[in-house]
Amino acid sequence: MIKIFLIIAVFSVAGLISAYSRDKKNILQRIAQIQNTPNYLKNSDLIKELGILLYYLSTEEEKYLEQSKTCFEGLKILKPECNTVADAYLATLTALQAKYTMWPINKLSYANTALSQLDKCVQKSPNNVEILYLRATLCHNLPTLFNRKSTAIQDCKAICKYMKESKALYNTDFVREIIAFVKSTNYVSSSEIELLES
Repeated sequence: MIKIFLIIAVFSVAGLISAYSRDKKNILQRIAQIQNTPNYLKNSDLIKELGILLYYLSTEEEKYLEQSKTCFEGLKILKPECNTVADAYLATLTALQAKYTMWPINKLSYANTALSQLDKCVQKSPNNVEILYLRATLCHNLPTLFNRKSTAIQDCKAICKYMKESKALYNTDFVREIIAFVKSTNYVSSSEIELLES
């Protein structure tokens, strides 16, 4: 019974990712810009960006969840080399379903499915900072009964190790967001933070 209560509590908090400090108005404006771009559905970069923006919105509002899923499923078709990253986002969206379902058994099922999927994504791409960040944020926010704090610590340490070579792949805001998250966890040493910020 305590386990079910804790699962309800964790998915009642405001979002599974720290990134929703963004301004909703700006996110919606950017979504409109993307959707008004001719042939945006054929542009994998725009589809991924749209999926991420909808993902951020879905941490607070369920109505965006399916739209975000559709984007990442479309990304897998448009750009198969992005399958693992798309699968990682789809896994976190599965975790968000736990937040929005009423039934404790379903909450547990969604959380366990998401963790299993994220573990597979990290196995396929162990150096991918984006995937590590997604799993770290989920594991960091789960109750201790899931026993995944060590995973969050491991992922934060790996992010420190691989961030320098990965920075060019991401926009500055996303890099700042990852760095801020890792630093806020207190899972890494000062030397690892120096490496992360270098």
